[in-house]
Amino acid sequence: MRAFAAILLVAGCDFSTPASTGVPGDGKIADASMGGEPGAPPSGDAMPDAAACPGNFVPVASAGSSRYAVFPKDTQPGAMLTCSNLGTHLLRLDDQAEATALEAYIDQQTGGGDTRLYRVVGARDLVLRNQFHDLDFSFLTYLPFGTGEPTNNAGEECLVLKKEGAIGVIGADQCLTQHEFACECD
Repeated sequence: MRAFAAILLVAGCDFSTPASTGVPGDGKIADASMGGEPGAPPSGDAMPDAAACPGNFVPVASAGSSRYAVFPKDTQPGAMLTCSNLGTHLLRLDDQAEATALEAYIDQQTGGGDTRLYRVVGARDLVLRNQFHDLDFSFLTYLPFGTGEPTNNAGEECLVLKKEGAIGVIGADQCLTQHEFACECD
């Protein structure tokens, strides 16, 4: 079943990316204003080996031990390809603190450019409706859905990070809708 689902995932995705898709150093990569000096971990957090992450990936205060880089709008397949080419992955939310910190951080870095303020997350419900899994097909244990989510609307098979009140939550959206995104380096 997994092999069949993987074939569907690859066959159903358009892996082309617009020429404007960011790469490290394109001006869309975040500075370290919320996470201290570049390369310096927030107090008490163990950080990934800086040599293992691309140079412009930075820690984000209250978001755990990963490093992140923010990019302009793309679809989930395009964003996934960008992150993969950098040896990283799309956002994986582990807890409420990370979801809220990353939503605020991406908003700060992009100037709120996405009018709906949705950010691509590396998860979808490709095999069974509303059974969301990571893009490696592992099932997710933390799904902070917002009010009324998931919507069950046709075509809304990918997850996005958004703000509800003062916290970061997830919702469902179409996979080929372009939103800002962040790659994560563990």
